Amino acid sequence: MPPRSPTTPVPRPRRQEVEPAQGSRFLTLLTVKDAAAYARVSEQTIRRWITAGLKIYRAGRQIRIDEQDLVGLIST
Repeated sequence: MPPRSPTTPVPRPRRQEVEPAQGSRFLTLLTVKDAAAYARVSEQTIRRWITAGLKIYRAGRQIRIDEQDLVGLIST
């Protein structure tokens, strides 16, 4: 992935809304590719974070990452 200049707009990720259970919040799920663009890191870095404990959601072989979990990780 080529480096981005500060003025280069970040592509808007495809988002998938999941209906929350009672007392829960909506989840905004991102693909690995979209999470990498959001965090401005490589897809490999996202996969390393998953191995290190970033929470994921699976649907078969598909991996989705909650936007709030990702924001919590990159803001620390």
